[in-house]
Amino acid sequence: MHLLVAGEIPLASVGRAHPDACFENILDLAPDGILAFDAEGHLVLFNRAAERLFGHAAADIYGAPVSDLVMGGVPRNGAGPFEVTARRRDGSAFLAELSVNEQTFGQEVVTTVICRDVTERKRTEERVRQLNRELAERLERGVKVVADLAASLNPSEVTGRLLTRVVEAVGADQGALLRLNEDRLVVQDSVDVQDGTTLPRGSEFTGDRILQRAVDERRVVFTSGIEAGRLPAQMRNWLQGVRQEAALPLVVGDEVAALLLLGRRRAEAFGDSELETLQLMGNVAAVALRDTQLFTAAEAASASKSEFLNMAAHELRTPLGVVVGYLSMLADGTLGPPSEAWSRPIEILNIKAAELNQLVDTLLIAAHMEAGTIQGEAQQVDLVGLAREAVQRAEPRTHLLGGQLILEKPADPVLVQADPIYVGRILDNLINNGLSYAMDKPWVRVSVSADAVVTVEDHGLGIPDDRRGLVFERFFRVNDPSLLPQPGIGLGLYISRELARRCGGEVALEESVPGVGSRFVLRLNAVEAVSERAAEAAPASSGRTTGNRSAPVCQCYC
Repeated sequence: MHLLVAGEIPLASVGRAHPDACFENILDLAPDGILAFDAEGHLVLFNRAAERLFGHAAADIYGAPVSDLVMGGVPRNGAGPFEVTARRRDGSAFLAELSVNEQTFGQEVVTTVICRDVTERKRTEERVRQLNRELAERLERGVKVVADLAASLNPSEVTGRLLTRVVEAVGADQGALLRLNEDRLVVQDSVDVQDGTTLPRGSEFTGDRILQRAVDERRVVFTSGIEAGRLPAQMRNWLQGVRQEAALPLVVGDEVAALLLLGRRRAEAFGDSELETLQLMGNVAAVALRDTQLFTAAEAASASKSEFLNMAAHELRTPLGVVVGYLSMLADGTLGPPSEAWSRPIEILNIKAAELNQLVDTLLIAAHMEAGTIQGEAQQVDLVGLAREAVQRAEPRTHLLGGQLILEKPADPVLVQADPIYVGRILDNLINNGLSYAMDKPWVRVSVSADAVVTVEDHGLGIPDDRRGLVFERFFRVNDPSLLPQPGIGLGLYISRELARRCGGEVALEESVPGVGSRFVLRLNAVEAVSERAAEAAPASSGRTTGNRSAPVCQCYC
């Protein structure tokens, strides 16, 4: 292992020659492989770390081409580090990281290479990336579950969507939601993705110790065999061929309200990833079940609807605030540098959190309306500015849905006497209604006229003639199997009509054609003979009033 200046002694000896012999010790103590080759690519230096790394003795490898060690040769277009594939003496390949430096000894050019095996590091990095991908997938599944369950408070809709999402998320073949009625487990809903069979609702699913253990210990229990022999015949038939089961208790308050039973027909057991997914979804499902229970009780007792709406809103407000707070910390790096894989789930979660926040506000307004305690303050405001702000608020959801949102407005303000918060909520409801009930990518146009009329037109599902009189009723929803589950509980148009009346105006369904779309209008009373100074002082004003009206302005939000 020697390196000498060319022309005096063999070049292969230069590397070990040093006046005080320290150079040799430094080379051999270095933890990384150090090698060098001449202008022809022949090895002239090989330290002990390189011997261990490549499996070659220095004396045996001197003069060999460097390409024997590094597939494709050593890159020379910079210092690196470069990632290459290297080859050991036994022929095995490994990932290596190279740092390269060229030096001149007299007339000779020698290239020095520092080499380290990064195979294990690459495995670790790939494992971290895989964990991040799995986390992103779980977050995305959680988003879908929250979106599905928030779209309705109807118990049968909630349980059906819950089962479908959970079965899909953990790769199960079937699932059942079992309500705990005193000491009995009763079937509320079931699904089988292979043959479509279901269990009779209301039938008992009692007698298995595994299920009882999940209820008693309030934790997920995995098993490779439920004691089907102790179950009724219809249960045994449904479980036939199932080889792996998971039982997830859903805890509402301090009690187990229900149990999710999931089954696989293949031998692959549920693992840690499925456990984490089930724990995440179990928390969401428990909240959803609690909300459906509250909603059912409210429907059964009409007199308590106002109290329920107010309670549900306040109940949702606290956890929603926590969710929004943690999302903010994830996004700004407070909890550590955010993974690139998180960006899309965090974006979707923020949008869905905004929708949930709007739902909470809707519940509160409806409760105050029923209690007669809703308050507002009429003032002179610019309808054009309020419409522009409403369109901007809807822009993130429009982008998420891949839709198009158009605003047509006059260049000058249109002043009305109304509560700006009321008007903003009315416009939000009408725009989101158009975005929700689209058959494909949504298209919504908002037009403001100089006589204080706002038209919101969509190319959506449309409303049949026999149902147009119901659209402004409380809790009315257009349910169509061709649409994905839509957010809201059927209060938006009802609240919009009542708020418009409190502003001295009206909201009406002007036209709707099934399969073509609908057109809603908001009519308010314009302020007459507004001075230029009043126009400048109006909140949400989009510009100054002039003697002549300018041409309408069109803006597109895609």
